[in-house]
Amino acid sequence: MTKSGWFNFVVATFIVTMSTPILASSDTNSSFEFGAGQDSLSGHYTDWSLGYLNYETQLSPDWLGYARYQRTERFSQFDNEWYVGSYFRISELWQSQLEVSYSSTKRVRPEYSVNGYASRELGNGYIASIGVHRNSWSSSTSQGYSLGLERYINRWRWAYRIRYEQLQAGDGDGLSHQASLSYYYRKRSHWTVALNAGDEIEKINANEIVATSVKGIALYGLHELNQSWDWRWAFSFQQQGDYYDRIGTQFGVRYHF
Repeated sequence: MTKSGWFNFVVATFIVTMSTPILASSDTNSSFEFGAGQDSLSGHYTDWSLGYLNYETQLSPDWLGYARYQRTERFSQFDNEWYVGSYFRISELWQSQLEVSYSSTKRVRPEYSVNGYASRELGNGYIASIGVHRNSWSSSTSQGYSLGLERYINRWRWAYRIRYEQLQAGDGDGLSHQASLSYYYRKRSHWTVALNAGDEIEKINANEIVATSVKGIALYGLHELNQSWDWRWAFSFQQQGDYYDRIGTQFGVRYHF
């Protein structure tokens, strides 16, 4: 629910994927999730950590809403963030997503962020999407666009997304790519392997926002334990230019009701 750094690359991708199964029928109308994660950084940098609470509800067959609280700690400073978003099926072929977030502390995360997506089914399992995003930091603003294409083949899904982002006043920009392969093995269970590379806008310390080259790989998924409970997991590795490498893990538990 949510995309800088490892959190956006992995967490926002696997919590709600921009595709038609999001609004598919379900035996339950709502879910509550809590989880935590940690990134170990190379060099003299302290580890990152996060904890989150997420509530999701099916407001109608064509409308899903969610709210999320997240506490993030980076560079020995922490931020509290609140997210609100929704997925809405516009028509038989079109679907949209809108998400906004706010941080009153804004030490290492944006004060405000807005993300919007629209996707269209093309037939034969293909889905194309376009997105816009804007992050307002305490010292700068970044905004950009993305294009994506994915395809479902039986239990498999492959996806590719290209993303462009620019800092305010031309202080830097970045073009990045992400490719992923997913396998769905139960009604709610799936795993994904994802690769990313390119240049991204990132806050590489407590005071500096720059465009850095990145290369990363992530493995994440959701496992259905029974009708009411799921287990979420993620492992990742990312090179953040010449600044540091990050090894990340995250686990969560989801309850449906």
